[in-house]
Amino acid sequence: MLSRLHLLSLIAAVLLISCGQQESPGTAQDTVAAPNVTVPSETEASQAPSAMPFVIYPAQVRELASQDVLERGEAVYEGLCRACHGADLRGGDMGGPNLLRSQLVLNDEHGELIGEVIQNGRSNPGMPAMPPLQVPAEDRVAVAEFIHSIWANQSFQGGPPGGAEVELDIVVGDAAAGEAFFNQRCTGCHSLSGDLAGIASRIDTTVNLQNSWVAGRRFGAPDPGADPSRRAIRATVTLGNGEQVSGVLKRQDDFVVSLVTDEGEHRSFSLTGNTRVEINDPAQAHRALLSELTNEVMHDVTAFLVTQQ
Repeated sequence: MLSRLHLLSLIAAVLLISCGQQESPGTAQDTVAAPNVTVPSETEASQAPSAMPFVIYPAQVRELASQDVLERGEAVYEGLCRACHGADLRGGDMGGPNLLRSQLVLNDEHGELIGEVIQNGRSNPGMPAMPPLQVPAEDRVAVAEFIHSIWANQSFQGGPPGGAEVELDIVVGDAAAGEAFFNQRCTGCHSLSGDLAGIASRIDTTVNLQNSWVAGRRFGAPDPGADPSRRAIRATVTLGNGEQVSGVLKRQDDFVVSLVTDEGEHRSFSLTGNTRVEINDPAQAHRALLSELTNEVMHDVTAFLVTQQ
């Protein structure tokens, strides 16, 4: 058995050897070179096909192949890959993974990683094994370039489908029924000869017109003549001694209400004892209406308001 002194000496020797290996530039541990990574300039990044605002993967700065290569890759993909990975590369009926979220696809530059998987196959836990495919090298590169072209032109998450913008015709309701609803439910606060005069010509699209009257606030181009204070939620606090303080509501919960008075003074009150709060919200009627509106009523009222030019 080693004595304690001998054991400490042995540990110190091992530490010295380790430190020497880490610090010596000529040892075998330093023979692995760092990858040659070229960081694109801001101009190159802004001109990348994917038009992403930041650069993390080669997919965001790589140059796309020529059109004939992309068409060749698409043809090969349709024949060999679509069943597993889907027409949109997001996974198909045979359970293949989503290629648009694949780390391998993101890091592949011009087929060196994707081509290897096509040639040798791949097996991932929980997914069907991909068999090796006998595909010529130029076709493997073409498939990779096609996949890159789809990734580069995809929209952000939640973006609309590709293709030309579709303009919806939402003027499909009964204008007479819409007028009857308006006269019954809306004239207490609004007037067609007052605040809503020419509303259809003041809001840029029919969609924004419908959104505006449903939500109780203007969508689309702002109204330069609008009075911002007209939409402010106001609160009146009545204290236990009868004193009243009014102003624009800033915050309210079960314990405190805060407001700014017309003189610009910030006041907060604890909701205890005999303190009472009265809220005046100009949009409250619209919020209450949301629980009763049907598609038919919305289309009817919109069809009526469109006539108010």
